[in-house]
Amino acid sequence: MGIDHIALFCKNLEQMQQFFLDYFEAESNEQYHNPRTGLRTYILTFPS
Repeated sequence: MGIDHIALFCKNLEQMQQFFLDYFEAESNEQYHNPRTGLRTYILTFPS
């Protein structure tokens, strides 16, 4: 069994992204921004 998707809401998106890059060896895409809804997000992938 594996986890396919988790979403987190946070106050500082870049700081949260950097935390996962530094401590969990995640890889990140470029930031996605939906101007209509204001959503900003990164998709992080983790090593197997």
